[in-house]
Parts: sequence; C-alpha cells; structure tokens
Amino acid sequence: MSGEDWLIKARVTKKGKKVSYSNGCLFKIELIDEEGTQIECTCYKDTFDIFYEKIDEGKIYTLTKAQMTHANKKFTSIQNDFRIIFTTYTEIKEYVPKEDERQSVEYSKF
Repeated sequence: MSGEDWLIKARVTKKGKKVSYSNGCLFKIELIDEEGTQIECTCYKDTFDIFYEKIDEGKIYTLTKAQMTHANKKFTSIQNDFRIIFTTYTEIKEYVPKEDERQSVEYSKF
C-alpha cells in the first residue's frame, strides 16, 4: 500500500535505539492512535539520518507517504498485521493541537 493513500495521527510510545548491522543501521518506533491501535514503524539506513533526531518519544505526529507492509510477528510484540517502513518520501510532522483541543489531546488515551 502506498503512503499517498493515507495519513495517520499518533503518539510515539517507544523509540528504539540505533541498531547497527552489516549493511547499515535501523531504528524502530511504536505508535498508538486515538482509538488505541498500535503499529510499529522502521527506519532503515537510507532514512535513519533523516528521521532519528526528528522523532521524540511521547510526542504526537502526523505521518504520510510511508510504505505499509505485512508485519513479521517473529520480530514484534505489537498486535497488528501491518507495519510501516519509512522511505525518503515519508513526511512526518509534529502535531500541535489547537487551543480548544489541547486538553483533550494531552489527556486522551493515546
């Protein structure tokens, strides 16, 4: 599924450390949306430098233009059939709530 078909708003509940391997490095993040749906995202070597410093645990972001693929249940604890892979086209922006929605966003379950 192409990332141009969807946009999600979710909180980063976990940001993993840099993992190095023979071809480069990666890091993973876990997201949760307002409905409580969790999904894992992975940034590989070509996107690591773009996104690692840009993403902070606990903050809310909007995300689009990433690759959606089937999750390998052997390598994740997230109960979702899919995972997100960041590409060089992925857009992620910190979500700043409007004043009238600030309290509900800060205290919501996500």
